[in-house]
Amino acid sequence: MIPVIEPCYPGSSQVALLGLAEAYDSDIWAYARVNHFVIVTEDSDLVVPQSA
Repeated sequence: MIPVIEPCYPGSSQVALLGLAEAYDSDIWAYARVNHFVIVTEDSDLVVPQSA
């Protein structure tokens, strides 16, 4: 997915490249929040925190 969106959104990444492949969904959300990332996913079971 990164090659598709990176030209329009420089600095895009993915959980595997960030070392978060085995992380809990809540840790991914926390990383995104702290680092000002927007989550784009095809993962139908990603848990969205209530505060999101």
